[in-house]
Amino acid sequence: MAVDQAILESVNDSGLPVLRIYRWSPATLSLGYFQTYEDRSRHLESVDCEVVRRASGGGAIIHDQEITYSLTLPSANRWALQNTQIYRIVHDEITAVLNDYSVTVVSYDSTMHEAPKNENSFLCFQRRSDGDLICGNYKVVGSAQRRSKQAVLQHGSILMQTSKFAPQLPGIFQLANTKFEPDEFCERLVAGLCHVLGFESETSAIDDAERKIAESYVKQRFENDDWTIRRKKHNLEN
Repeated sequence: MAVDQAILESVNDSGLPVLRIYRWSPATLSLGYFQTYEDRSRHLESVDCEVVRRASGGGAIIHDQEITYSLTLPSANRWALQNTQIYRIVHDEITAVLNDYSVTVVSYDSTMHEAPKNENSFLCFQRRSDGDLICGNYKVVGSAQRRSKQAVLQHGSILMQTSKFAPQLPGIFQLANTKFEPDEFCERLVAGLCHVLGFESETSAIDDAERKIAESYVKQRFENDDWTIRRKKHNLEN
């Protein structure tokens, strides 16, 4: 998450959009920005997980048997102001890649479905928002956006299979009764998104400047009890 924050600051200087896909180790619980730390006691299965707090809202996510993506666009990019469209494009491409594996998902529409009774649940994947991807009546993909003065960051989670830290949440593998290589899925997703957005892809690591920014965010936020536990007011413009 600190790296995502660093990229959010750096992409306007480079002028290049950045698509990042990653996994978590060890298994980690991320709280939505507005959740209280005490709320995690509502979910006993994840009590032993590491915990961080996201800069975006929503419910808690167990980052274990899932894939996290982030797409960061500099303000000069033609897609940067098209918030709703970017959300839809990414989810449409995830849908297309899953379809290639014979997995059927549908986009949630609150005007077409009754709101779930647990819409205020602790866990993000037990909530529903327009555009979430649903498989077998369970949410398997959700995303959120954050905008700074210089760029927009969209990040999201793709639940591949059930985690022992959230046994109440079936993943794509269980719901579709299938299995495929997550790495191959990610490669197809990157290729598809670059094609539909008109980007040329080039694999690279974060540079030294981004690494220093990320390290500062680790200290300021993600290892800081004022951020994670007490959620004191922080400047979120960056």
